[in-house]
Amino acid sequence: MNVLLVVNYQREIPPFMITEIKYAEKEFNYIEYINPHLDNDNSCEIESTNVIFTEAKKKRLNVYINTFWGLFRKEVRKDVLEAIKTRKFGIQFILHLLKEIYPSEVVFQILKKRMDMKYSDDNVCVLSAWFNSNAYAVARLKRRYPQIEAVSYAHAFEVNPERGPFIKLSMNDYKHTFLDNVYFISKNVMMSYLNELGYKDQIFLNRINVHYLGTINRDSYSKKENSKVFHLLSCSGMSHVKRIELILKMLENWKFGSILWTHIGCGPLWEEIKQQSINIESENPNVKINLLGKLTNREVHEFYRKNSIDLFINVSKSEGLPVSIMEAISYGVPVIATDVGGTSEIVNDKTGFLISSNPNIREIEKIIKNYIELPRDKKELLKKNAKTFWEEKFDADKNGPMFYKNLLKNLK
Repeated sequence: MNVLLVVNYQREIPPFMITEIKYAEKEFNYIEYINPHLDNDNSCEIESTNVIFTEAKKKRLNVYINTFWGLFRKEVRKDVLEAIKTRKFGIQFILHLLKEIYPSEVVFQILKKRMDMKYSDDNVCVLSAWFNSNAYAVARLKRRYPQIEAVSYAHAFEVNPERGPFIKLSMNDYKHTFLDNVYFISKNVMMSYLNELGYKDQIFLNRINVHYLGTINRDSYSKKENSKVFHLLSCSGMSHVKRIELILKMLENWKFGSILWTHIGCGPLWEEIKQQSINIESENPNVKINLLGKLTNREVHEFYRKNSIDLFINVSKSEGLPVSIMEAISYGVPVIATDVGGTSEIVNDKTGFLISSNPNIREIEKIIKNYIELPRDKKELLKKNAKTFWEEKFDADKNGPMFYKNLLKNLK
């Protein structure tokens, strides 16, 4: 039997995995999705009889003991020495190590148990959803059971040098030594990571690839509507890295006609952004703001189908390759986005407007104003080109099956 074990030590199932599982189950006989307790249990969005969900429960004393001894493993000692050498050793570094080792120990114990008691006679592929503690656990499993196929995705927060001081000090040499493949979701992010770590060993490089994720869209466009209100959409968490305050500051002094800004997503800055939005609406009659909060992936697609959206905006200071932008262009919605991470791989003159990585308010305002003033035929052409670019590069119905067919091929 061909078995896929998916490791995702997060408190919800990320939208990209909800999509990916649909293609994985067409190739594998059985899929087990291993995660901690889901604070936001969205597992119901995966409609399949071949997928089971296993909560990675912690036997605390055992995990604590193994975490302590994990600090003395060879690969950990190597990073400790490097931290001392580069003057990064301290309380923050120790906390970073514990955040890597503790969850990896929880995951490793359940994976080992599964291999010993359930899948010892099966063809097993283990996929880590992120190149963090998940991938460390999978690499350890590969060392113990060399017959398995062990792979990992790599996105942004766990591999982008700009996202933290300890990217190089996360047992990465160990991961690359034992994982069969690491699939970066962006070429730009991959190159930035390789430059930072200085990897030149061809053995390592042969195990690193780029795999574009994708989104599903059954030939739909965003609803077409002749409205005098310009509809601007964003979709992200509400955190400092997303720089939503730039959108708010731009709207404060907006004077180029009626504009509606809709935001999908929530986060630690929710209350602050909500209050600012109320203030802006009361002071600027040109502006309406609609904060929708967190939506399911299904609800996001439903929003695109039922609403007319003129432009999608992302002004984040750091990104991988945003699935939210893939969703936007799949509905023929042009994009304005900052040139960070892998964004330039999806935002170009065919799909919208790429702005500087650290834009000012005037730069954002000018792009939106110029787009509003474009003739209708040029807007329609840009929408059509955005949709076509998505079909060529980020259609999950093309990218997904190929990825899992290759995993299965490598397994055999």
